[in-house]
Amino acid sequence: LLNTSTELSLETFEGNDILSDETLLKVNRAIQQSFNLTKTDDREISSEATLGSLIKKRNNYIGKYDETQFNMVHSTIDSHQRIRGLAGSGKTILMLKKMAYLHFQEPDLKIAFVFYTTSLRSSMIKMFTDFYKDYDRYNEPNFENIKIFHSWGGKGSRGFYSDICEQTDSEYLNYGEAIGKADGEDPFEFVCKNLHEELKKQLDYKGTYDFIFIDEAQDFGINFFHLALKTLKRNVNTGFLIYAYDELQSLRAQVSIPSKVDIFGESTSCKDINLDTSYRAPKEILTTAHAIGLGVYRDVDDSSETPLVNFVDETTLLDMGYKNIGQDFKAGNRIVLERINESNTGIEIDAPIHVSKRVDQNKIVAEEIIRLLREEDVKASDIMLIDMDGNNLTRNYNQFSKSFDSLLFNTELDKNIHIKLVSGKTPSMTKSETAIIYTTVFRAKGNEANLVYLINCNKIQTSNRNSTYRNEIFTAMTRAKVKVWLYGETVDFLKDEIEATRDHDYKLEFIYPTEQQKESIRIMGDSDEKLENNIIAAQELPVEILEQLLKQKLGSKND
Repeated sequence: LLNTSTELSLETFEGNDILSDETLLKVNRAIQQSFNLTKTDDREISSEATLGSLIKKRNNYIGKYDETQFNMVHSTIDSHQRIRGLAGSGKTILMLKKMAYLHFQEPDLKIAFVFYTTSLRSSMIKMFTDFYKDYDRYNEPNFENIKIFHSWGGKGSRGFYSDICEQTDSEYLNYGEAIGKADGEDPFEFVCKNLHEELKKQLDYKGTYDFIFIDEAQDFGINFFHLALKTLKRNVNTGFLIYAYDELQSLRAQVSIPSKVDIFGESTSCKDINLDTSYRAPKEILTTAHAIGLGVYRDVDDSSETPLVNFVDETTLLDMGYKNIGQDFKAGNRIVLERINESNTGIEIDAPIHVSKRVDQNKIVAEEIIRLLREEDVKASDIMLIDMDGNNLTRNYNQFSKSFDSLLFNTELDKNIHIKLVSGKTPSMTKSETAIIYTTVFRAKGNEANLVYLINCNKIQTSNRNSTYRNEIFTAMTRAKVKVWLYGETVDFLKDEIEATRDHDYKLEFIYPTEQQKESIRIMGDSDEKLENNIIAAQELPVEILEQLLKQKLGSKND
């Protein structure tokens, strides 16, 4: 029997003649299932040639969590921890699992889990509860001591910021009030700074939490981290921050991930954990999404201009699971990056479909989904639609849903199958066998689906350099576990870059930029992103805050 407190090294068994590779993989899968890290897809299939069969094989693939990821759950927390992880590397699952184990060991500890995407809350609470029951089958976790909530919070929706305001009798500012006072500063960063200053004046305040786990940390700025540190209790074996992030999934233009020194200072220890293997997105999708997110194969008119629109340094690239088989990381040298932890799956990305009229796009996509449901052993729950035009989400959803329902009516398929909107008013991402999720990239972040459709890809402006939009495309594409499709009016540049990535055998090849080019990347990103700040910052706020923002926006337009 396995003692769950024992650290396992899967490499211990490798090269052992007694165990065949097949047996080793079966043992590994059994261990991971016991830790609730992998699931079995038991769908019935009509043919080995169907997409549903491919999904089943992919989902039942015996993924091999590496030693760092697997042992992270049960290791002792004796310092702050920074977890850098790829999309699909299991950051959220591993942190929730670690938190469940910690709560089981020390039920009286006060622990917070903070995230930015509001649609994740119900699924995170369910996952945490399931993980806790792995250790304590007959009891429920004590949610008096465990807080899993959105970073801001508001009316009817408790959040980290609003909860600390209430506990310390400090002034609470909603989004409308904050944006009116922030004078161009990110509104959440502004309220965190104000609350942090207030808490420093409260000499009797000794902290609220023993541990704080932060997911999607790339969406938080330095003021939030300083506030979080201030709310930690200062005890011998507690008072630590554990935060996970992926730079390329940042969707907030005004915020960049602070360094460890910026957060903790020079003298405070913070352990790095790098999760460099993706267990969600196939290599083809992951590498293509990285190429688009970084702008590796972007078309440029001036040969002196670097195609890169996001710069990631050498250490980060290697920590992301890439190996440089090209020249050294020096200005002017050709860098060739290939993934070392995933193999090609043979699942190619179809060419994006250019559709200029939304009504035509809706018909094409709806017909294709109906075909998959009828002929390809695909379930409704396999599919997620990500609307890249999130500003018109409700209108777009109504139009698409109407088109889909009219097609479904004339088939023999279950008439309970429907398009489920996930928005500010209906933020739950909970899946069902008859629901096809329809949402924005902001709410899809942190979630996944076997099949993902990116629709209304119409947002690029006069050039293809916009780094925030590219981050959105990256994040949306990497929600897919098996296949991803792109539709819209401005997909030609995406088509070219997808083809270029395939032509380079899913390697990233580029000339390492000069210092001047790195600076131009930063300036270029700042100028593009200033146009989008308020929209990006608002996407994930509670609905009552969004309503105030809308009123303010409409009022300014009328002026």
